[in-house]
Amino acid sequence: MSTKKISKDVIGEVVSLGKLDSRDVSISKHRLTLQIRNLEGLQVNVTLFADFAYQMISYLEAHKQVGRVVIILQFARLNVYNGIPSVNNYFDHTHMFINAELPEIVAFTDSLVGLRRIQNPSSSLTFDSSQSYNEYEDFLNNHKVKNIVDLLEPQEVGKFIIVGTIYSIR
Repeated sequence: MSTKKISKDVIGEVVSLGKLDSRDVSISKHRLTLQIRNLEGLQVNVTLFADFAYQMISYLEAHKQVGRVVIILQFARLNVYNGIPSVNNYFDHTHMFINAELPEIVAFTDSLVGLRRIQNPSSSLTFDSSQSYNEYEDFLNNHKVKNIVDLLEPQEVGKFIIVGTIYSIR
């Protein structure tokens, strides 16, 4: 069981969208799972946290007639868990662009049209209510996320994922 994490820029067509997980009181821990597909047809699981999740939902609600959704995640965290890639936003470091008029998105969309011969798909996006997860995502979904300060005086007994930022190391 090995996990490898690196920062990457990722582009892909959104092909599947799961439900927003907003069980935690803290919005920073809310997450939306989706799948994107690259030009070679490789599908990658993506988890958007906090504002990124709500930005995607807002875009989809405001653009219900759009047939194709292409996103770029700059400085995203690419996790490779037992050979299976997944991507998530990396808090304030990641930038997300949805169907933006950027040269990269235009070129990607043009390439999709050339590959699939579909100019304006009616809808290439499916909404997946029974989202399947790998072991890494199951771990995230089955354990509460806590900040380190929340565990100084714990209110409950349990297993938690600790989230923190290291500012320096002595």
